[in-house]
Amino acid sequence: MSDQKFKRCDVVHIKPDLPSCMSHFEKDKDAVILHSYAEKYGGADTNNYAVLLIDSGTDVAWYNSENLIFVRYENEEFVSEIKIRNSEWKKKHSDLNWIVENWRIFTDKLPTESGEELMRLIGITEPWGLHGEYVDFMSNWQYTQSVLGDVLDTGNIKVVRDFIKDFPKVDSFVFSNNVYSGGHETKKPPFVPAQMDTAVFNK
Repeated sequence: MSDQKFKRCDVVHIKPDLPSCMSHFEKDKDAVILHSYAEKYGGADTNNYAVLLIDSGTDVAWYNSENLIFVRYENEEFVSEIKIRNSEWKKKHSDLNWIVENWRIFTDKLPTESGEELMRLIGITEPWGLHGEYVDFMSNWQYTQSVLGDVLDTGNIKVVRDFIKDFPKVDSFVFSNNVYSGGHETKKPPFVPAQMDTAVFNK
């Protein structure tokens, strides 16, 4: 779209001083423009952008153009190289064994790929909502933590796999602002460590 400030493959720098409402966003990093909101979903919003972080290869949306500084223009090959370079990172951090082993170390600072995989395992197929909104991702993540937090705290992969296998999967796609907005309501089944063999916690 000719009236938007940035176009696909532009390298930009995310400003270090983001507004307080974006305190959970990555900042002071280089990224590549993927598309504007309008390019992805239609409408007239050409002022907000999804970007690909160069260091991690993670997609993040939405950054207002005021929070981005143009650095240089690159091409599709550059974008592909970032994704290829970071494919092993994503594979590693979406592995359930790695997540369980590192849960108590990272918890709220888990890589995005780890959060997405945990959501997928309990049936949330659209972690970012219908329009790739970070607020939807955070709502889904808070719900996922409420479901899996206790069992992940055991650090035992078998216990985690068994719990997930028996969990009544969410049969829709998005929690928005902590309000379930599709499918049938799913209640969290109880997880009571006291009922388990205490040897689990010593491994």
